[in-house]
Amino acid sequence: MVRLYDMSKDLPEEYLLAYARMVIWFGRLEGAVKLAIKNLAVSLDINKSFMDGLEEAEKKQRYYSMCDYIFVLHRRKYGECPETDGLVSLIKHLKKLADHRNHFVHSQWTVDDGKVIVLHSKWTKKAGLRSTRHVVPVESLYALRENIENAWREVHAARYGWAK
Repeated sequence: MVRLYDMSKDLPEEYLLAYARMVIWFGRLEGAVKLAIKNLAVSLDINKSFMDGLEEAEKKQRYYSMCDYIFVLHRRKYGECPETDGLVSLIKHLKKLADHRNHFVHSQWTVDDGKVIVLHSKWTKKAGLRSTRHVVPVESLYALRENIENAWREVHAARYGWAK
């Protein structure tokens, strides 16, 4: 049975602020990923300048492709090395953060019975259409934002080492 929700209800201010901070930090994380590509591309002489390096990142267009390209460039520069496992783990983490962010960004938010809920539909060849509804505590947005910010710090720390 299909249930109808009143989608005109606004979210509490605390949620709006937490959501905005999460989205802003993800934009910063994506920027750090692009800068990581730039650092690797310039250090490998694939590109000669800052702007050429950023252009190299932008050619990938999708965040997942950019994350994968970091690995490709890192492997080209360093080959198999002890840091490879850590980089693979970081890239998986970066993609998982994108999945969590996408779930929230590409969902419908409303308030039902005093609780903030997210309605999400997704179609896949394997499962067909799947719809979910779940209550979202504001703390989950805080936690996601914090995880994104920590990943941003990790990417920046790594990319400074790759610039050499």
